[in-house]
Amino acid sequence: MLSVLLATATLSAGDWPLDEAALWLRAKAQRMIRESRRVMADGTAAFPPQVGANYDAFWLRDFAYQLEGCPAAFSAAELRAAARLFVAHGVAAGAGVDCIAYDGRSIMKPGWGTMGEQPVADGGPFTVDVVWRTWRATADADLVRELWPGLLTVVAAIPRQAGTGLVWIDPARDWERCPYGFTDTVRKTGAELFCSLLLWRALGQLADLAALADAAAEPWAQQQVALGEQIRATFWQPTERLFRAATGRCNQPDLWGSAWAVHLGVADAAQTQAVAARLRDDYAGIVQAGQLRHLPAGTWWELAGPREQYQNGGFWATPSGWLIDTLDRVDPDLATRTLGDLVADFQAHGVWENVLGDQRWVPDYNASAALPLAGLAALRARRQETTMSATFATTTQLKVAVLTGEHPFDVPAFLELWRSLERLAVYPQTLEDWATDVARVRQQYDVVVFYNMHRTLPGPDAAWPSRAVRAALEQLGTAPQGYVMLHHGLLAYPDWDLFTELTGLPQRLIDAYHHDVPVATAIADPAHPITAGLAPWTMLDETYETAEPDAASHLLLTTATRPSMAALAWTRTFRGRRVFCYQAGHDAVAFGDPNFRVILDRAIRWVAGKL
Repeated sequence: MLSVLLATATLSAGDWPLDEAALWLRAKAQRMIRESRRVMADGTAAFPPQVGANYDAFWLRDFAYQLEGCPAAFSAAELRAAARLFVAHGVAAGAGVDCIAYDGRSIMKPGWGTMGEQPVADGGPFTVDVVWRTWRATADADLVRELWPGLLTVVAAIPRQAGTGLVWIDPARDWERCPYGFTDTVRKTGAELFCSLLLWRALGQLADLAALADAAAEPWAQQQVALGEQIRATFWQPTERLFRAATGRCNQPDLWGSAWAVHLGVADAAQTQAVAARLRDDYAGIVQAGQLRHLPAGTWWELAGPREQYQNGGFWATPSGWLIDTLDRVDPDLATRTLGDLVADFQAHGVWENVLGDQRWVPDYNASAALPLAGLAALRARRQETTMSATFATTTQLKVAVLTGEHPFDVPAFLELWRSLERLAVYPQTLEDWATDVARVRQQYDVVVFYNMHRTLPGPDAAWPSRAVRAALEQLGTAPQGYVMLHHGLLAYPDWDLFTELTGLPQRLIDAYHHDVPVATAIADPAHPITAGLAPWTMLDETYETAEPDAASHLLLTTATRPSMAALAWTRTFRGRRVFCYQAGHDAVAFGDPNFRVILDRAIRWVAGKL
């Protein structure tokens, strides 16, 4: 497949459809990463910045960028070994590394240890990022527990300004340390934007990892919130419509940092729109073939390398993903064209570290191909979310989320049941999909139907997306929606008070269950809108022997059939929202019963306040 994609006929700049450009770029990045693989003296697989022999070390930030954009390029064993390597060297040195030589030497400063007096400022955050992405790719909670103490060591070494918590480079010294490695020749001082953004991301990642390591997540989350406020207040320049790079030397508008602040979500809504508009308005002078300059056109760093070279005037593909993700907020066509220009340039000239006019430096540079994929993924997800949310929001039918999981069922019959209820727009999904809520519509459902039977709440070491479940369930009742607890959904989370309150069942550990029981259904409240006009009926179904609902539950249907609990259906309230509970609904026989369908249709409309 890779060879087919890479052999595709070259298209001119801007002519690439988004999906085709994404496929080509992903294939190219994956092939380059694999071709760059080297083996260190200790046997660890290293992935240097470039295909070839010009970078004879394993660079931390470049590996993090390769992993962020193209995680599928690595095996689980390679990821675990790399995470252990970078943490171990960071612990031994007392701070995050810049790179590790193949012979095992820790290089703490850029330029093979020649630049700055102290370790590079971005090593700690990138170490956290590598461990977090390794966990996301492998779901290896044991590895997180193993590396957690080491992460605390490298994070503690990050230089931070007292009071603000921003990453700090001492302005009293000529070159106390290098900042973010892709501006390592730029001698910024004071509070530094890009490393502060890196730290902001790392704090959120530490909050995720803390739960796996049996540590408290909340302190890290609180630090992240506070740091975000400081970044927005300290670095924003309203007249420039950009964030500045530093508060001391090189207090200049930072295009890379501004685009990344938008991509990360650190910039607020007004700042996001302002940055996106500035990049659009200045596009001709700051972008070449989809690649971005560090500073606005016609400006150069206060103290850096020669002008119109490298980090002081070159155009780079590394931030192209942040660029297209930001431009998409104000000019989607320009964002798509930018990606097309980038891919067309790569096809015509190869993948380089940076370019300027006809000049090109460092061929086959992995981050140039890999990292833009992360921004592209964010762009595509937002476009899909926007489209789906607009369609979802304009649906006039009642929107019903039907949650499944941890119990098998007759899929064709179940789906046919929901298709038969024509007045409802039904969205079957797993509990995990509902909880993670990629489309951001969870609170917009009119009704949530629980047909899952999860028995145990996800613990602190649960893999994503299971970790999202508890938080989502705890938000029940905060949106104006009703709830239906259907059949085995009544038995979910038997030891959780929240589900006791939802169902009205004081305990949900059933004594026994019985299949194919002819259940004689009686109408306990013929005046209720759900049961009005119905006559008693009998249908085959599965029954439960368990405790009856509590006194706060209002009975609608009962049965004298045994073995079964007496209550079949009841209503109640949960945090001010309507709830309907129904023991029936095991298989195709029940799904097809016309009375069952009437009850279910009416119940959904009743809990939504539409009956």
